Amino acid sequence: MGFSIINSVTFRRVRAERVVPLLLLGSAWACVPEFSDETSRVKEPRILAVRAEPAEVRPGGSVTLRALFVNEDGEEEGGESLEWALCVARKPLTEVGPVAPECVTEFGSESEALKVLGEGPTVSASLASDVCRQFGPLSPPTAPGETVPGRAVDPDSTGGYYQPVVVGNPEPVAGRIRALCGPGNLPQVESVRFNQGYRPNENPEPEEIAVLVDGNEEPVEGTIVVAPGDELTIVVHFPACPTKPVCGDGLCTANENSTTCAEDCGRDAVGCLGAEAYLYGDPVTRAAVLKQESVEIGWFAAKGTFELATTDNAEDPEVVSNTWIAPDEELETTLWLVARDDRGGTSWRSVRVRVEE
Repeated sequence: MGFSIINSVTFRRVRAERVVPLLLLGSAWACVPEFSDETSRVKEPRILAVRAEPAEVRPGGSVTLRALFVNEDGEEEGGESLEWALCVARKPLTEVGPVAPECVTEFGSESEALKVLGEGPTVSASLASDVCRQFGPLSPPTAPGETVPGRAVDPDSTGGYYQPVVVGNPEPVAGRIRALCGPGNLPQVESVRFNQGYRPNENPEPEEIAVLVDGNEEPVEGTIVVAPGDELTIVVHFPACPTKPVCGDGLCTANENSTTCAEDCGRDAVGCLGAEAYLYGDPVTRAAVLKQESVEIGWFAAKGTFELATTDNAEDPEVVSNTWIAPDEELETTLWLVARDDRGGTSWRSVRVRVEE
């Protein structure tokens, strides 16, 4: 067994170390299409992920959406034919799934449930000023013929709220945009503390991708060459994020703002691109408390197989790893790594691999 990286470093013939992180199973969202990590094999053209930039948007704010669209030949599709729409229909609270069913069944038509955004691999969108009333913690508008407003939407485990986005051609999948709505369960003092110290989510961005050989990591800087049947362990490093505010570290993080730390939280403030600490409105204590994100990676390949479809950073907050088993035939292909954090942040990277004797 052996592998190398072209224009970088040649590896000895060794057996790759097997890594078995915690497996996170994808949710089963009724019959609504979703980004599924139940299988990592790309057998046909497929949308693997949608990224929103910024990762968390204030009501009335703008966002850029981009899709990772790949095919069974191990190549990225251009995505020029992809159609996009915001789902503006409020899903009944009793309905299972991430999106109102009509946003999927009526996709591609002139439906009142959808706001068409355009076509292409990237589109722009704007959240409505009342997004937190439609999809968040505020009571929704009273429906025609009703005298009592409906119940507010429940947050996810991080206290977040999302407006669905639908993309596809022809079959749609459902993505989401995290709206900065704030908690609806805090007393005034804690709500003020939350608003002063909450930092919008950042998309997770890998700092380095490496391969593991004899227990040592070698950074990937080009095409990796492996022998048929080889096991290739890939290690993804994310930036280390502070677990408490440190003014002067160059990062505007939870419990920092332009008043308490103008040095970090000025006009060009940046957040941490790893597993961030964030403020959470605890519904039990009714207080703003600090929590830390987890980051997971969905692994995808057109050829060969991954040991696990999804792995996370449970063992090390800054590291996520997995093992790919090369096919027996000689070929060249791409491996895709889709990183996601708890608060809806998404990014991806690709690794090019050539299998040859």
